[in-house]
Amino acid sequence: MIEAEPIDEFVHEQTTRGKETYQQDLDELNMDDKKIERFVRNGEKNRFTNVACFDEVLDRDNEEFYCHANTFSTPYGNFIISQAPKENTCGDHLHLMWIYNVHTVVCLVSPEEAGGYFVPKEGETFTVFQKYSMKTTAIFDEKQGITVYQCELKSYKAPKAQSRRTVYIICCDTPVAALRSPRQQTALMEYMWAFEETEAIERNGTTSDATTTILVHGVAGTRRCASFVVTAVMCRQILETGQFSAMETWIEMRKRRAHACTRKHDFYSSLYTVFAFAIQCCTVSESEANYHKAMEVLKALLEKRQNRDKDRTDD
Repeated sequence: MIEAEPIDEFVHEQTTRGKETYQQDLDELNMDDKKIERFVRNGEKNRFTNVACFDEVLDRDNEEFYCHANTFSTPYGNFIISQAPKENTCGDHLHLMWIYNVHTVVCLVSPEEAGGYFVPKEGETFTVFQKYSMKTTAIFDEKQGITVYQCELKSYKAPKAQSRRTVYIICCDTPVAALRSPRQQTALMEYMWAFEETEAIERNGTTSDATTTILVHGVAGTRRCASFVVTAVMCRQILETGQFSAMETWIEMRKRRAHACTRKHDFYSSLYTVFAFAIQCCTVSESEANYHKAMEVLKALLEKRQNRDKDRTDD
């Protein structure tokens, strides 16, 4: 709640303050502003000039390193949301995966649109000269239109005993504006959690105490990526606590990633999947009248937004 004050007190306080105090207040306000200076300086590394990226130091050992990506850390999972790499940024993309110990990638576009940092053909290798290589060792066609690529990421600069990691790339061509299937979204989360839990079990059997981060990317790395990450966090909240916080999670996401939830469709889509997930894990009863009403309302809102976007496209 915002506290009010009498006009006389406000006028007296403002007219008796020094210049230094005003400057201090302005500096504090500016510190809270989100900046995009890195995005502007690295124009050749961005896919789109109108899709900004908030400033963030991603590599503590090299503060000049830039990737169109932002981190989103929660008690329910650590994530990086990024755009698909360009031809000249595939090395940066693999470096980002390496320094954040990424073992699971959720790719919300087809392999052909993924940016070229891996080859969607078994036995093939993508190489960044004297830096990294990504070899596709196996391919699994799974349910709900999902394909999993098992890859080996190799760093040429890491010690030999620690130079190779297994990475699972979960590919699923997810619509940006159309209705997103809750079953498909849930299946993506199940694979993601399964690979992360497997990695945690293997890590506990070693001396490594490094945490892992899940990389989520589309093409621009904004709408469907932010929606998927928020949905995954809320679903994990339900699994662990039986509750979830929609507004708080979305507010935090908007602080971390530019252009997140700029369309109502993404907010509705996340809730639609969360409600369906709640049924799946028996948090609510499928026969409950309020549940059916909520799902019908959300579906109607999603279809309305979809038709509106289609009309704009047709125009």
